[in-house]
Amino acid sequence: MPAWLDAALAADLISGLMLVEVAWLLWRRRRTGRGPRAGEVLAMLGAGFALVMALRSVATGLAWPWTALWLALAGIAHIWDLIQRIGGSRPGA
Repeated sequence: MPAWLDAALAADLISGLMLVEVAWLLWRRRRTGRGPRAGEVLAMLGAGFALVMALRSVATGLAWPWTALWLALAGIAHIWDLIQRIGGSRPGA
C-alpha cells in the first residue's frame, strides 16, 4: 500500500463510495421504479459498511467495544439481508 494511503484513509474512501452507491440506488429506484427497495439496499450495504467501520476502528486504535459494536451491527444487517432473501420478499429470491 502506498505510504500516503493508510488503512483508516482506505476505510474512509471505501465507506464514502458505499454511501454514494446507496444514494444512487435509492435515487434510481425512486426515478425508475427499478432496482432494490430501500430496506433491501440498507440490508445489503449495511453489513459491508459496518465491516468497513470495524476495520477503521481497529486501524485507528479505538477501544475494542467500538469494534465489537460494528461487528455486531454487521451481523444484524447480514441476518436482515438473509431473511429478506430466504423469506422470498425479493423477486427472484
